[in-house]
Order: sequence, then C-alpha cells, then structure tokens
Amino acid sequence: MKVAKLKFIGIASILLLNTVGCQSQTSDQAINAQPLTTTPIASESPAPTSNQAQRFYSAKVTTQGFGAIRVGMTVEEASQAAGTQLVALDGKAPDVSQSCSYVKLPDAPDGLEFMLNSNRIVRVDLTSQITKEINNRPQLVDVTQEIRTISTLSGARIGDTEAQIKSLYAGKLEITDHKYIPGGHFMTVIPKDVEDSNSRLIFETDGNRVIYIRAGQLPEIDWVERCG
Repeated sequence: MKVAKLKFIGIASILLLNTVGCQSQTSDQAINAQPLTTTPIASESPAPTSNQAQRFYSAKVTTQGFGAIRVGMTVEEASQAAGTQLVALDGKAPDVSQSCSYVKLPDAPDGLEFMLNSNRIVRVDLTSQITKEINNRPQLVDVTQEIRTISTLSGARIGDTEAQIKSLYAGKLEITDHKYIPGGHFMTVIPKDVEDSNSRLIFETDGNRVIYIRAGQLPEIDWVERCG
C-alpha cells in the first residue's frame, strides 16, 4: 500500500473527516454467490494468494449484502454468519448505540466496510481509500489493489472503467453527476423486483474509473457523506 495522492478530493475529504470525527438486476440481488468463472486482468486484479483471501474472493457484493452477511442482520448475527467477530474500523468493539457507524471483518481486505444503523447492517461499502494512523496522524492510504479482489456478482470492481460498468449493467443504470467530484458520476442500479425495491447498488466514479461501491437499503444507501 502507498499513501494516496489526494486525487479524489471530494470523497477523500469525506473519508478523512468521518474517521477523525466518529448485476444485472437479478444476479446482483442474490443473497449467496458463487465464484465467477471469468478471470480478472492480472495486472489490475490480483489473484488471492491465501485461503483467507480466497474466501473473500468467492463472496460477492449484492444489494442484499456480502456473502453470508446480509443487510438487516445485527452485528452478532453477521459475526456468526461470517465466522469471525466484526469490529469497529479502529479494531475495537462496535458502538451499536450510534445511529450511524461502521464495522469491518478483521481479516478481510482493507476497503471492505459495513454501515450500521444502531445494531443492524444497512449497507456494504467498497472503497479505494481508507484512513489510517501513520506516525500518529490520520492519513489516506490507497487500497485499490487489495479491494479489487472483491467484486459484485456481475463482476464489477473498484478501478473498473465507466465503460465496463455500462457493459455489465447495460440498460439498467441511472447515471447522474457526482455531488462532489467534477466530471464524476453516480451510476445506480435500481432493482425492478418489488421485494427488492428498497435496495440499490451504486458505483461512484471520478469520470473514468470506479472509486467507490455501495450496496444496501434506502435511505442509508444514498448517504454520500457516509456518517457525516
């Protein structure tokens, strides 16, 4: 990992402030997913090198969650489903008293995070940048290569181009201007199934490549500022 050059000013600022302060339509709605048969580009999508990494490579992000971890689960339910205890982003026990907070799987690739509303998971986030304490100061760190081992069920990943997303979700995207990044976009998949009408899959781009993916339920899925 390398310290990121603050390329994506809007999202980078949001991530830093939050840390300091606190499918196709059908396929990406599936709860459990099987590993893709297609092979990622070696130069951009590092293959898993351990059994632990392979486990996360096999699980997929959908509008219903990530692998066995489903939107609507409590922290304990999600921990049992994952086979490991979810922790806060700082590695401590989650504070489930807050109306918005984040947890992670301690052995998962950096950049995979779960938003909580009180004690329930409401969305899954994949991000290309995280904030870490380096020399006692919060700094943005680029984790694109690590997080690219995780994809949606249709195969979309952090770092994919807008053209790739349009190809994977042809005819199923609502594209709007990004709230903070000039030239960037929100590329939103809105499920057509009535039972999944409260869910969304959103790709944030810098105008060229995907820098953030979020999947989950309304209204939290629309919180661009995370818990800000």
